[in-house]
Amino acid sequence: MWLPELVALAKLVAVHATHDKPSTPRPASLQAHEALVLLEAGALPDSSPRFVALDVHMAYLVIGAVASSQAVVLPARRVSLAQFSDWVSRNLLPTDQVVLETTFNAWAFYDQLVPLVSRVVVAHPSQVKLIAASVVKTDKYDTLVLARLLAANLIPAVWVPPPEVRALRALVAHRQRLLKQRTIAKNRRHEFTPPAHYHHTSH
Repeated sequence: MWLPELVALAKLVAVHATHDKPSTPRPASLQAHEALVLLEAGALPDSSPRFVALDVHMAYLVIGAVASSQAVVLPARRVSLAQFSDWVSRNLLPTDQVVLETTFNAWAFYDQLVPLVSRVVVAHPSQVKLIAASVVKTDKYDTLVLARLLAANLIPAVWVPPPEVRALRALVAHRQRLLKQRTIAKNRRHEFTPPAHYHHTSH
């Protein structure tokens, strides 16, 4: 960020100043340095959107982000599922855009992220692979590729069903599982039931 912009950001913290009489004005370079420190600490807003990608696994996520220029602003790193909520509260900004691929728990992440950022996109994983085919396959690399596709507005998004539709789908899926279990139980019973004409002869 350029010096004039940092100086302007420094003025935003004037409300935190003491009520003492004004002292001698500080050099612009010092104000800029203080603003940069506050910005990195999250005390000042940055209006530039970040494009954040989540690569979700069973026990952890890989998270990385790029700017609209495609420059990496958040190097890809692993975050355990147990640490995710804390990481989100400390690192995500209201101006961020987030993308994740459809997984077994994608909707839970979606619901958690929607109130915190400006946009959440759920990507179609097989179509993403077609767009971003590469011989390099690592979690960190894939995460930044996903973030760059989001920044370029090239994410093949899926429709996110509202909660009531998800609940209905879950109910239907549960019924299907119960019917399948009933069929398996019937088949096993028939395996161990002797035919009607069978007569046991004792010796």
